[in-house]
Amino acid sequence: MSVWHSRFGTFMVYGPDIKSGLKLNNVTIYDFVPTVLHLLGLPMLSDMDGRVITEIFKPKSGPTQRKVGRQAAYSSKTAVREKIEQLKTTRRLRRQR
Repeated sequence: MSVWHSRFGTFMVYGPDIKSGLKLNNVTIYDFVPTVLHLLGLPMLSDMDGRVITEIFKPKSGPTQRKVGRQAAYSSKTAVREKIEQLKTTRRLRRQR
């Protein structure tokens, strides 16, 4: 099996805050997740590659009014374990309802 990758691809986005008919240059696959997180009003992790593709947003739209958020990434095994335990506890509480 062989797999070939190309640096060219298709990126489509649609919504009330998105410019139409825009052709993008200098966008990478790494920019996808930060852009989606920003659209959802969520911060990107500080150690993520990529950027928010701000040029896709209409002027004065919600995404252009928000600063690009950054959140510290979990840098230790202890922090990851704590987050997993927190998620397990939340899940148990939801089941009990």
